Amino acid sequence: MEALNVQRKLQEEYEKFENEQKTIRSELNREEIIRLSADIPKLWSDPLTATQEKKKIVRLLLKQVVVNVKSTTEKVNLQLIWFGNCVTEHELTRPVAKYQQLSYYLPLLDRIEELSAQKLWPSKIAAQLNKEGWRPPKRRETFCAEQVASLLSKRLKVNYRPRYKKKLKKGEWWLIDLSREIGIPEPTLYSWIRRGWIAARQPEGREGYWILWADKNEIERLKKLHTRKRSWSNELPPAELITPNKRY
Repeated sequence: MEALNVQRKLQEEYEKFENEQKTIRSELNREEIIRLSADIPKLWSDPLTATQEKKKIVRLLLKQVVVNVKSTTEKVNLQLIWFGNCVTEHELTRPVAKYQQLSYYLPLLDRIEELSAQKLWPSKIAAQLNKEGWRPPKRRETFCAEQVASLLSKRLKVNYRPRYKKKLKKGEWWLIDLSREIGIPEPTLYSWIRRGWIAARQPEGREGYWILWADKNEIERLKKLHTRKRSWSNELPPAELITPNKRY
């Protein structure tokens, strides 16, 4: 009986100790939260703050998000309405599929025509556009000679494709020609060249121009790759769709 009393007393003392510790910890946590809430930017930029925790912070602070796309262009106006009725606005750039959707499409054509009037080849025009900060559609960061040649063809009705087709081997195409043959935009094909998803080479002395290899089976693979529904995530298509049947 005495042993049971001792055990009961020890249990009561332990529970009391636990409750006191919980109160102390809760008070410390509350003070820590209050301290951190006074400096949200520091909390946000702290490397120890996980992405999941950042999402929770945003949910606690943001009341509403309003997104307005300017017509069909790449320009997006983002309005953030915070609790406390503070409103901030930001302008973002989204990827678009066509040149015609770019808000600066016509000024871009004007600039390309100006550079062409200076007797510059498409490769030199592309380099100058990149230097000036012009950007093509989708997620491309730079222009290439093929894209400039295509735009010049549309604007000036002049064929700027290289005139030495005799150098092409069986199954080879100029990027512009393959694009038109299979209905895949030139920027997309160029992106696949950079990723190594299509066999391609550059002829000597023709910097900026690309020759792509695609026989009947390869064309079918490229079409399947293009029609595959892909999000803007980093998820890669299946290996059989991104592996060329030929290497240079």
